[in-house]
Formats: sequence, C-alpha cells, structure tokens
Amino acid sequence: MYTVYSITCAATGRKYFGQTSNYALRVRKHKTQMRGRNHDCYRINNDVRQYGIDTFVFEVLHENLNKFMALALECKYVFEAWDRQDNLLYNVQIPSPMIRDSDDPIAAALLVPVIRRKMELLGDSYYVNKE
Repeated sequence: MYTVYSITCAATGRKYFGQTSNYALRVRKHKTQMRGRNHDCYRINNDVRQYGIDTFVFEVLHENLNKFMALALECKYVFEAWDRQDNLLYNVQIPSPMIRDSDDPIAAALLVPVIRRKMELLGDSYYVNKE
C-alpha cells in the first residue's frame, strides 16, 4: 500500500509532494539527503541551508492507497500548485516512472494522456522551479 505525503518549509511555505510504499524509510532518506545538502531537489537544499532542517514539516496526506491512486493524487497536488503559479512548489517534474510500472494498466492508460496534455499546456513552465 502507498502513502502520499508532503514536505513543507515553514519559513517559505514551499511544498514537495511525494508518494511511497514505505513512508518511514522515505522520510529517513529525505532527511539524510537534506542533512547532507544532496537532496534531489536543489531548492530544498537551498532552503535547508538558509532556514535549517527543523523548519521542514513532513505530513501524511493519504495512506493505504494502491500504486495508481497514489500517483494520481501526487499529480493532482503538483498540478494544483503549478496552476497557482505562486512559486511555492519544490517538485520540478511529474513522477512518470510509476505510470509505466502501474499495477493497473487500464487506470495508467487513462492517466497518461491527462499528464501528457497537462505537460503540453505547461510548455516551458513544466520546469517551473529550475533556475
């Protein structure tokens, strides 16, 4: 079963959305990367350097989900944040690997075109947080 979670920097309000099948392990990995300033998201590294790791809040948004539902909800949160265009999102890409690996090929087939269309509409802003 999967969990959808967020990481929020209390100092800036920026959020990162993710999903995982092992929430405790994923939180430990995020924190290890944050302490070492080698998180996959460079903006998280910058905010850890500026505000400290203790300003980050981890929150479970949904749990006990199947893989597809977790992906769909993560994408929903990312898309909503992109649509606001308030620069308060750490995520810089859509989590496409899970689409290919979905346990539910019919559900994945329905979601892939929606994600592709959203990426087309976003155009260059798809990489909204790359500087």
